[in-house]
Amino acid sequence: MGLKDENGEAFSNKFLRDICVNFILAGRDTKSVALSWVFWLLDRNPTVEEKILCEICGIVKERGDEGVNRDLVFKPEEVKKMEYLHWLNKCNFIY
Repeated sequence: MGLKDENGEAFSNKFLRDICVNFILAGRDTKSVALSWVFWLLDRNPTVEEKILCEICGIVKERGDEGVNRDLVFKPEEVKKMEYLHWLNKCNFIY
């Protein structure tokens, strides 16, 4: 926000707003495309899907009665335990 254009003038609030909106919209599109690919790849790779489900089920079982009849929202420390999902993230899920 403190940057200046080629004439040394500060960028207008409208320009900065447009840059922010563009950034948000671009992020939304890439995330939706990435999720579409993940679900398509999971459909094509049932063994990967099974490993992910086993990992998730294991974490839910560790909760005991805490997770019964509640929305399935994972805590940050639970997500850190999901080693297979972290591995997929690092590998970009490419075979």
